[in-house]
Amino acid sequence: MQRLARFGYTREDYSYFLYGENIAGGCGSYGSPDNIFTWWMHSSGHRSNILKYKFRVVGIGVLTGTYKSCSQETIYTVDFGARW
Repeated sequence: MQRLARFGYTREDYSYFLYGENIAGGCGSYGSPDNIFTWWMHSSGHRSNILKYKFRVVGIGVLTGTYKSCSQETIYTVDFGARW
């Protein structure tokens, strides 16, 4: 909730807000944008976030580095939101 509040998703700023988040990662080619997006579209919850018509704002984060035994792990975070 702290990250959401930093970007104005609070009851003090808006009477109603909606948010969702997709997180995924993969090593090497498994972490390619195409592979991650395909995986999200085959996951009902992740697909629902991507296609939800009420979301009006999107933020994307990507980081590549060493994670466990993979030296080329890429992690993706996509945050979706709407405020009224």
